[in-house]
This record gives sequence, structure tokens and C-alpha cells, in this order.
Amino acid sequence: MWVKKLLSRFVKNPFAPKILFEGESDFSREIRVIDSGGVRKLLVDSYVQSVSLNSSGKVTGYWNTVMEIVQEQLKNPKKILILGLGGGTLVKLFNNKFQIEKIDGVEVDPKIVEIAKNYFWLSDPNLNIKVGDAINYVRRKVDDYDAIMVDLYLGGNLLEATGKQEFFENLAKNLKKGGLVMLNRIYDFASKEKTLEAYHLLKRVFGNSNWVQAEPYFKSNNIILYSIKN
Repeated sequence: MWVKKLLSRFVKNPFAPKILFEGESDFSREIRVIDSGGVRKLLVDSYVQSVSLNSSGKVTGYWNTVMEIVQEQLKNPKKILILGLGGGTLVKLFNNKFQIEKIDGVEVDPKIVEIAKNYFWLSDPNLNIKVGDAINYVRRKVDDYDAIMVDLYLGGNLLEATGKQEFFENLAKNLKKGGLVMLNRIYDFASKEKTLEAYHLLKRVFGNSNWVQAEPYFKSNNIILYSIKN
């Protein structure tokens, strides 16, 4: 028995997560990329921001819930806007499930974009990466998107501007009639009030508001708020 214990100190666990990248940026104190069982995860300040698809081309967690909403609400989306590109999990899922003509992805952190390209194979030919402030990006009319996904967290901190009515009106300005807007929100005691405010803002601006409990991912507790533009 003592021999096994001694050997266990020196023999690495082949199933243990492997750290592929560790660093920081001007926007994030701690950035890590780990590989766990062939699935890569991008963690920012200990929060999982993105994951790679598994060998079956699937994921679990809120990303899967987003795709279920899109499939239920839209028949054939062509133009997608992702505010908070991260490692590009949704880009891969959209391109797997639909014949997408164009995806515009906005990411404020150039280091995250670099990581997405180097560790998450983010080089889809229909993807246009915009490095900059997502709030400013939608202030002008960019396009008539079929779907807009909003996931504007820096680690676990939600950008304050995403709770302003002006931001919701700018989303509507960039969405085609019948288009779908979705917001990812961490839902816990501390964020409950702000999430409810966002729900009511969606209803005020779009005329309707819905929410779905996201598929669990480890200890995360997310909901997806969404509306259709009438």
C-alpha cells in the first residue's frame, strides 16, 4: 500500500486538467486556458468564459441553451452579432447549426482575441472580429441582424451600461423586424435586482420579454433573457 502512495506522488494523473496558457491583460487580472478531457476552457478571473466543442461538436451550459432558443425562434438566421466574443464558442455553434452569411463579434480585450485564435481555432471565414467597446459599437446603425447575443461580463462583473435603456434601444436599432435579442445573465442573490430590471427593460423596448434557466455548467447559475422585435 505504501508503495502505491509513494508512486502516486511522482506519477502524473493523465486525466488531470492541463494548463495551456496563463497570463493577464489590461482588462483581466487572471486569464487561463485549460484542457480537460480534450475540451478547452477559457477562464477569466476564475469564471469560465468560453469552451471548445467536444468531439461530437456539442457543448453543455448556457451556450447550448442559447442555441435552443435560436432554433425555436428563428427559421434561417443569416446575420449574427455577438457582443462579448470571448473564445468564440457561439461562433462555432452557429456555424455548425445554420448557414450563416456573417457573424460580427465584438470583444474589448485584444488578448482574449489572440487567445481565441491561438487556442480555440477561431478563424471562421464568415467571422468579422471587432476589437473595441461593444456599448459604443451599437450606438450607430451597423446592420439589420437576425440575432444579437449580449454577454458583456469582465470575469464575473457585468458592464453597468448594459442596464441602461439607451443600450436596449440601440440593440433594437440594429435588429431586423422579427429578429431575436438575447442576454446572458448570472443569476444569484447579488444580481437578482439588476436582472429583473433588464427583464422589464426588454419588455419596455421590445414589447415582450422572456427568460429561460440556462443548462447548468459546473457551479454556474445563468439565465437567458430574450425578446423578439415586433
